[in-house]
Amino acid sequence: MKIQVKHINQAPSDRDGYRVLAERDWPLGISRDDAKVDSWLRDLAPSEGQYAWFSGKPERWVSFESGYFEELEDKYEQVAQLIKWAMKDTVTILHSTGDSEHNAAVALKHFLEEHKDRILQQVA
Repeated sequence: MKIQVKHINQAPSDRDGYRVLAERDWPLGISRDDAKVDSWLRDLAPSEGQYAWFSGKPERWVSFESGYFEELEDKYEQVAQLIKWAMKDTVTILHSTGDSEHNAAVALKHFLEEHKDRILQQVA
């Protein structure tokens, strides 16, 4: 399973595989054509409340990630689909934040990697 994270403003590459945006709102300043997004999975984004509380503060990262993981537990089918794509080809999760280490795309990648087997069993 190959999952990577990339800023949406970084140029698309052949090595990106399936490009996924998991944010509630479309990022400002980039057209859909330029972004080359294969799927916009709004429902996999953190809730507005969770994201507002986190507010990009690294000291809240562990709690944010934990809360986001809880939200993802209710989205097995979409998460399982993302895992299945990643088992066939590279999946690139795109983000639009300034912090490349503390963002929802990184947290989603961690969740997929840590819970892959359990989620696939639950939807089988």
